[in-house]
Amino acid sequence: MLHSSRTILLKNKKNAILRNPMPSDAIPMINFQKQCALETPFLLRSPEECEITEEQLNNPASVSMLSGLRKPQIRF
Repeated sequence: MLHSSRTILLKNKKNAILRNPMPSDAIPMINFQKQCALETPFLLRSPEECEITEEQLNNPASVSMLSGLRKPQIRF
């Protein structure tokens, strides 16, 4: 779902622009996910499991929140 861009004023008097993601945001988003996974043990994934590619991020229909996770191997 696409939304129109809008600017909001933050408490620190700076402006923040809320907008839809663009293809140019793909690489920084991948890097951000990997950095977050490095900084905390409380996420569902480790940095090695961040396998989302730029092509997947550019195609919103193919990406889900858990698409970069490896399938768990359950053994009995």
